[in-house]
Formats: sequence, structure tokens, C-alpha cells
Amino acid sequence: MIAEFRNGWIAHLARELRKVRAHAERLSLRTARERILHFIETEGNRGVVNLGQSRKDWAAELGLTHEALYRALAQMVKRGELIVERSQLTLQ
Repeated sequence: MIAEFRNGWIAHLARELRKVRAHAERLSLRTARERILHFIETEGNRGVVNLGQSRKDWAAELGLTHEALYRALAQMVKRGELIVERSQLTLQ
């Protein structure tokens, strides 16, 4: 029982560490597009991510203004790089 708890705790801490490292890496990226792509690639599954938060909250998490996020998403959709359906984002 103790070993099971220990292993679960270690796995949890490892996941959290990977998450924090990915977030720090994402914030070091220069453009909104790069941050969006990085988020989808690291937090999504096979190029698809379902946002569990508002876009305003997501913009803050990405270190962007919501206006910059909306512009970048619109440009990516226009270029055919991304499909946005409600809270689901899919890379093309």
C-alpha cells in the first residue's frame, strides 16, 4: 500500500514538473502563433486540444492579451493551419 502511494505520488510530481517546464518553454516563445502551436502540441492529443477554459483565460495562460490571441487564431484559420470549433482546436 505504501509503495503504491509512493509510486502514484512520484508519477503525479513528474507530470506536474513536465507541465511546468512546458509552460516555461511556451512563455519563452516570441510569437502568439508559436505559443498556440506549442500549447496544442504539448497539451493536446494528435494535434487536437479541447480548451477547458475561456479564451480570455487561455490568453492569460499563454502570456498574451486576448486581442493578440484572437488575431493569431484568425490568421491561422485563414492560412488553413487551424480549425476552430467552439472550444476545440485542430491543427491541419
